Amino acid sequence: MKFSIIIPAFNEEDIIGEVALKAVEAREHIMNEGGVDAVEIIIVNDGSTDKTHEAIEGVSGIKVLSYKDNAGYGAALVRGFALAEGDILGFMDGDGTCDARIFGPMLKELQLQRADMVIGLRLHPDSKMPFIRKVGNIIFAKLINFLGRGDIQDAASGMRVFYKEVLDLLLPLPHDLSFTPAMSAKAVLDASIKLAEVPISYEERAGRSKLHVVRDGFRFLRIILVTAITYRPFKMLGGAGIICIVLALMPPGRAPMVSLVLYWVGINTLFIGLLANEFLFTIQPIRRARRSWIYDLFVPLRSPLLLGIGGLVCLFIALIAENFRLLFIIPGTSALVFCILFYIVRMTDEAFRFRYRKNS
Repeated sequence: MKFSIIIPAFNEEDIIGEVALKAVEAREHIMNEGGVDAVEIIIVNDGSTDKTHEAIEGVSGIKVLSYKDNAGYGAALVRGFALAEGDILGFMDGDGTCDARIFGPMLKELQLQRADMVIGLRLHPDSKMPFIRKVGNIIFAKLINFLGRGDIQDAASGMRVFYKEVLDLLLPLPHDLSFTPAMSAKAVLDASIKLAEVPISYEERAGRSKLHVVRDGFRFLRIILVTAITYRPFKMLGGAGIICIVLALMPPGRAPMVSLVLYWVGINTLFIGLLANEFLFTIQPIRRARRSWIYDLFVPLRSPLLLGIGGLVCLFIALIAENFRLLFIIPGTSALVFCILFYIVRMTDEAFRFRYRKNS
């Protein structure tokens, strides 16, 4: 079994040569402890404008991919993955913060835990990560775990190992520094991917960091939320809908029109969340996504037949009721509209399945 290490580098002339040499020297240790037969080291020079290329061109035992354009951290990794020959892929930063020897215990953990991906855990007392970045990583990990029912501690770690086929489940990923939190979010949200973490040493980086805490922090947050709503639309949309309905039905304390709008928005947002899940089930293999007991409570509402009957019953009650007619008209009309939409999605799903079986 072959292991490929990808090291992206952009303007790292002061340290990349040392990083490359240490990676080559760690090759035998990685093979012995990690249980792999060979180690491939690929350094991706991502459009550096300094002497990064000169610093690594004399290092033997590595492959160098040099590009004139700076495509971004994530794009550099993807370029390296595309040319890697290993059955297992790994990557680490080229700024001197991580030690390639740690790939050994990470590979060992990958096999012992029968995991699909092992993340290098930098959040421990011996880590030299700046305090503000520690806080940010903890917040991102908590958010990802909440959205995906996961249990990871370091969401943005730049040192990982995983089986090559796992990459197909995670791509596409962002081309910039948000590559790692997006990868974590997708992996946590995908129930078919088993994750593990191994504490790693983390040193102060050489030179100036390319990570801007505020700008990239907001970018990471946006990527996490977009990924979550893509994989788990019901958790976000359905949750918002339930909150609106509860607020609308609470004892009066606001204008009746406000309660009515909250009620209408809540019911329709709830249905949209369910419909989005159903649509995603059709166009991609999101059936791997973890499900919650709250979602299971609303699963029957995905049935066009049940929605149709429920909608007609609500409208009938609205016709004979003397009071609170809008309380039944709103869910009744919404149920009938979404009955049609769910039926269309079901028919589309059957058409996709038929074509798949025919092509197979």
